Amino acid sequence: MTITLITAGLAGLILIWLSLKVSLWRVKTKTLIGSGGSAELERAIRAQGNFVEYAPLMMILLGLLETGGALPLFVLILAATFLVGRLSHAHGIANFARENAFRAVGTVLTWLSVAVGSLAALLIGFNIL
Repeated sequence: MTITLITAGLAGLILIWLSLKVSLWRVKTKTLIGSGGSAELERAIRAQGNFVEYAPLMMILLGLLETGGALPLFVLILAATFLVGRLSHAHGIANFARENAFRAVGTVLTWLSVAVGSLAALLIGFNIL
């Protein structure tokens, strides 16, 4: 479970970073609830929220794959792909007001890691792998 443990630790730090960005924008805009009409705060909130939407499932998948017999290198690549995807997406959504390559690459890497992890979990779960 070392890969999952390290990935969860890194994910926790990413979440703190995203949360800090939201908090700093809240202080700057004097906004306690919602975005208060600030586009920058709205993007920071969505970057944080989007991370929270994907990270728990990926941590569960990684942990179950790691303990269920998946090759450690496969789990490591999956974890790295997920983290790079989430960082890229967070950067793209928080720092750009329009579509951009960071957000697109982050979305693709995130979806790819969740899809591949899910398929691997099914194959291992049904004793196909």
